Amino acid sequence: MNYTFHDKLVRDNIPKIIIADGKGVSIKKSIDPEASLKAKLREENDEFLGAESNECKIEELADILEVLQSLAKVSEFSVYEVEERCKSKRVEKGGFDDFIILNHVETKDGDF
Repeated sequence: MNYTFHDKLVRDNIPKIIIADGKGVSIKKSIDPEASLKAKLREENDEFLGAESNECKIEELADILEVLQSLAKVSEFSVYEVEERCKSKRVEKGGFDDFIILNHVETKDGDF
C-alpha cells in the first residue's frame, strides 16, 4: 500500500469522493477549526496567486470565498454582518476599484 499524507482541511464531501474512487481514506476532525481555516485560507490564497487560467482563478476564488464564509461562522459572525461591514467600509474609505498605490505620506515635524 502507498499512502499520500495531507494533514489539511478539505471540503466535507472529499472523503466520500475518494472512497467512491475506490481508495481508502483516514480522517479526523479539527480540534482548532479557526486555525485549520486560517491555514486553508493561506493555501487557497497561494493557489490563486499561482493560477494562470481564468478557470483556475475562479475556482480558487470560490474556494477562498467558501473559507471566508466558514471563518465568519466560527468567529460567530453572520455572512450578512461581514457583508454589511464591507459595505460600510466601502462608503467610508472606498473600495479597491481605482488600484491606488500609496507611495508615501508627508508629515510635519512632531507628527507620527
